[in-house]
Amino acid sequence: MTLRDVAGDVIRRQEPGPARHAIWAERAKLLRTDRLTGLSNRLGWDESLDEAMFSASRYGAPLIVARIDLDKPSSLDDADVDRPREQPLVSFASRARRVVRNGDLFARLDGDVLVVALSRCPTPMATQILERIRTSVADQPCSVGWTAWDGQESPAVLMERAEQALTLAQERGGNQITHL
Repeated sequence: MTLRDVAGDVIRRQEPGPARHAIWAERAKLLRTDRLTGLSNRLGWDESLDEAMFSASRYGAPLIVARIDLDKPSSLDDADVDRPREQPLVSFASRARRVVRNGDLFARLDGDVLVVALSRCPTPMATQILERIRTSVADQPCSVGWTAWDGQESPAVLMERAEQALTLAQERGGNQITHL
């Protein structure tokens, strides 16, 4: 569904003001949701990460960003949700979602790469949460790379550092957490 589809749907319905706004809000939410896992998608992640960085800056609170990659690639295809090869990702995302705190952001960027932003989360707590995510599905090993936002860097630089930490975890054999 594209933004054009959403706008066209709203205009065609010619609903009264509040109903039109409710339709728009629901469609906008769908645009920010990964249909395979139900997590936020890239658009939802980018918007929410900007908000989390603003909040962390405003309140001087820590912000942890982690990239998570399933160690056994599954060649995911969004067009066919029911295929067995996607089950590891769907199962992992479902169980890992239960580990993150309310208010934390958990998203699927693409393939089997997931990301999490832990707001107002000191390092020891972040380590515990990420370890619980890593072990949330015993038969699905994953690598986790994380970093703390320095309060100055851009979202792109922060994500690059998390990617570097993930790459290091994978180079060290996978199924582990690495901090950079």
